[in-house]
Amino acid sequence: MTAFQEYWTRVAKHLGLKVRIPFRVDLTDDRLTVPVLLEEFGGERGMLLVTSYKRIAAVTDQLVNAGFGYSCLDASPPRDLDEAEMTQIIKMLRDWGWSGNGEAPKWYGPGP
Repeated sequence: MTAFQEYWTRVAKHLGLKVRIPFRVDLTDDRLTVPVLLEEFGGERGMLLVTSYKRIAAVTDQLVNAGFGYSCLDASPPRDLDEAEMTQIIKMLRDWGWSGNGEAPKWYGPGP
């Protein structure tokens, strides 16, 4: 498991998120494996988290059409999940938007 995947595993545990690590996306003419799928945020089928846009550049339209959002994030995330880091993560998750069934987590709230 990469540092990026370990980071999102810790974030998921801390906030009660659903992640799939790694995640394989089957597209019409291609198969793509991404480091992390964050379910219930972003697109209808979740947010694909990658560390290199080059990995998805040729298929972004297909990903969106398949119901995914995507985001390219730093491959070397911080080691600590301190209060400032968690505040930034929650802000980012609010920006991506809740797409899950049912109510969003309590920490999601109405936003700052």
